[in-house]
Amino acid sequence: MTSTSQAVKCRSCGRSLRAAGSVARGIGPRCAAIEAAFAGLSDKQADKARQLIVDGGVTRTSRK
Repeated sequence: MTSTSQAVKCRSCGRSLRAAGSVARGIGPRCAAIEAAFAGLSDKQADKARQLIVDGGVTRTSRK
């Protein structure tokens, strides 16, 4: 990306995207992973998962 081009924002969270792959997809890697995780859930399950994230009930671990 050059300095003269317009900044591309993540369609999910609105953060600026810098990586070429993220710019092409229009979504950052973290938001893409969250969307993928929610893809197989029912609406009720997705609502519960979103609430856990907001409440801090889901935290990052050292495992990859």
